[in-house]
Amino acid sequence: MNNFIKHFIWTVVIGGILYLGFQIQVYLEEVAKTEFRMEGLVIFGTLFPVFVGVLLRLPRLIQEVKEGKQWTVNWGKLIVVGLPAFYIIITQLFFLTSFGHYLPFSFEITQLMNSNISTIIILIFGYVMLDSFKK
Repeated sequence: MNNFIKHFIWTVVIGGILYLGFQIQVYLEEVAKTEFRMEGLVIFGTLFPVFVGVLLRLPRLIQEVKEGKQWTVNWGKLIVVGLPAFYIIITQLFFLTSFGHYLPFSFEITQLMNSNISTIIILIFGYVMLDSFKK
């Protein structure tokens, strides 16, 4: 029963954070429409899924820290999954600068912006960041 309560509380916390994130995104979309300022929307839309991915992995990380074992890094997962996802994040963040247009595949990656595919890739990056550090 104790495990059920922990999972229930964590689900409510993540649900509340997702709801708050949705409200912030709606506000930033309105600002983008009225003031033609996209910076906040692009930055939030890129970094919020990373935060959610970290939150999804956090309970397991806390459990692993309590076990007190030796830390290792899964370099394979970090390089194969994390590095391409990180490149997508960087390309989207640099989209607003002139530098971002010179990155390889920048046009294709910016076509993914504000799509479910981009959000899922960025969320996976947040999860993989914590999952690559194992005990």
